[in-house]
Amino acid sequence: MKHLFTSIFIFFWLISYVGAQEPLKSAEEYAEQLRQWLKEGAPQDITTTLTTSNSFKDCPECPEMVNIPAGSFMMGSTSGDSDEQSVHRVEISAFAMGKYEVTFKEYNAFTQATGHDKPNDQGWGRGKRPVINVSWEDAVAYAQWLSQKTNKTYRLPTEAEWEYAARAGTETDYWWGNTASHEYANYGKDECCGGLIQGKDQWKFTAPVGSFEQNPFGLYDMHGNVWEWTCSAYTNPYNGSEITCDMTNEELRVLHGGSSSNDPNMMRSSYRNGNFLNFRIFDGWGFRLIIPSP
Repeated sequence: MKHLFTSIFIFFWLISYVGAQEPLKSAEEYAEQLRQWLKEGAPQDITTTLTTSNSFKDCPECPEMVNIPAGSFMMGSTSGDSDEQSVHRVEISAFAMGKYEVTFKEYNAFTQATGHDKPNDQGWGRGKRPVINVSWEDAVAYAQWLSQKTNKTYRLPTEAEWEYAARAGTETDYWWGNTASHEYANYGKDECCGGLIQGKDQWKFTAPVGSFEQNPFGLYDMHGNVWEWTCSAYTNPYNGSEITCDMTNEELRVLHGGSSSNDPNMMRSSYRNGNFLNFRIFDGWGFRLIIPSP
């Protein structure tokens, strides 16, 4: 039903960087060590230069953005579905990405200014919850409005940019490791379907953005909560469309990340989902934007 619904080197370099310190005991410790490493700066001769700077906002109602460094990563999964293969290296230019999924509060500023349709919140709440029931076309319209408002280029990420940002220098299924955990994300039952309240995940439906720990790039909710639209056309197998934006009115578009009602398999970094541009009837669809490098 998909059509409807960095590297090992960095890991071992990090371990050697820790050196005489005690071995990392958990994914949480690894993430904390990687964040510290990012702050201190990485050697310039490694494949990915992982450096971050403070987040920023271009206007009071604009989404908060985080600078993501240039680098490369292995896209896809050898153990995933057929459309996640074959695994291949992708080079990524630096960009800024939404720290959180676009919220109802942010999207409402757009609907009030333009008269665009206001999406249904399903009774789950608005404000800081991620906007839902938005189509690819809705997300593109919001990006175009922000671009005009700020004189900057806002757009949806390519599929490759999204996966690179979700992985944040890791090669595991999720940024914290290979085992799904409700301590790190809002998602559903282990087997389809429906939301689940467990551990830190106290939301059967969408959670307010930023309710869980950020990944090593400083991004929240890249796994679970809502599916996120990308600007790339869905193809099986990969054919290069994963690194480009397709702004035509044809083909399916890729979504990533899974939602609050999906099983953990669907929120893996490499899991791919495709759907039609004008569909907005699913309560698990949201998005976040990027600002590409000049």
